[in-house]
Amino acid sequence: MSLLSRFSGSAKQKRRVKRNARNARQPSTPLRKRLHAPQIPSRLKTGWGRLTFGTSWMLRMVVRSLPYALIAVILALAPVAVVYGYRYVTATPDFRVQNVHIEGHQHLSAEELLETAGVAQAPNILKLDLREVESALLAHPWIVTATVRRELPGQLSIKIVERVPVALLALDGPLYLVDKQANIFTRSASSEHFDLPILTGLTRNDLAAEATLDRKALTRSLVRGALTLMDVWRTSSIGQRINVSEIHMDPLLGLSVILGEGSGIHRGSLIRIGRGSVQNKLDRLEAIIDHAAAEGRSIARVMLDNNTDPSRVAVSFKAGVPSTKEVQEASNEGAETSSGEQAAENQRPGGRSQRSKRNDNSR
Repeated sequence: MSLLSRFSGSAKQKRRVKRNARNARQPSTPLRKRLHAPQIPSRLKTGWGRLTFGTSWMLRMVVRSLPYALIAVILALAPVAVVYGYRYVTATPDFRVQNVHIEGHQHLSAEELLETAGVAQAPNILKLDLREVESALLAHPWIVTATVRRELPGQLSIKIVERVPVALLALDGPLYLVDKQANIFTRSASSEHFDLPILTGLTRNDLAAEATLDRKALTRSLVRGALTLMDVWRTSSIGQRINVSEIHMDPLLGLSVILGEGSGIHRGSLIRIGRGSVQNKLDRLEAIIDHAAAEGRSIARVMLDNNTDPSRVAVSFKAGVPSTKEVQEASNEGAETSSGEQAAENQRPGGRSQRSKRNDNSR
């Protein structure tokens, strides 16, 4: 074999190896596709690939960002929906106050409570500020606590606790109501009638805003002492028979009681309690009243304010008032006198008995 044929054979062999290696790296294309595939220049191939890659990347980014865009739209429209929804539910008549259930009112009427709470005109139940309604109710002097609750669609529940007056306080003429906690909460109207003891002895100056703290403390202490005396009086045995009409408060002398209903001839009597223990003094007072009743005497005053020697009690009786025994003796004497006069009239010659005999004889 010549040298030329060897060289050409080796060159063909090299080309064959390169072609086989290139075919091995790239997947083989079917012959039919290779025959009918358009021939695209290499420059256009490179640009089309770049365009295809960019478009697919943008599409992928758009698809990935769709949930976030939807959330952003919802967040942007949510306030608008809330505003228009609130306007609708607060304007529709379906949520107006149609029924108000009230509990705990005894002195106050339902109409007065509705006016005080501001729900008399049937406002929208969702527009009502429950705290404002409770504050308006608590501003009323008769109300201690107030609880307001709404029940959709149109019911409002109001539960209150009223003050319980236990006494009337006289201040330079007008009467004011006092509760168990010694709170002077309102003025008693002329049309209202309360069968309660009257507290006297204080003036407007004792409760004025410019009064000193010591004076206010003393005034409050006197009122509380009077209420304590009332409680002890009611629970004692004497309180079961005799009521208290008035309690006079004095900063120096203490407390004094004016007897009321049930005291009989002792009605209006002054009982000076003073200061200190009350129960022991009431026991002595009951013994004094029983002793005076046994003797038929009417008590005018009883002084129980001797704290140095509590056993010493000063008692005075009403002058010019006949005792029970005196009234009974006078009635007996009157009966005897009338019977004696009638007997003497009968025994006289022209008396009634003789006239009756003559009439019988004439018949």
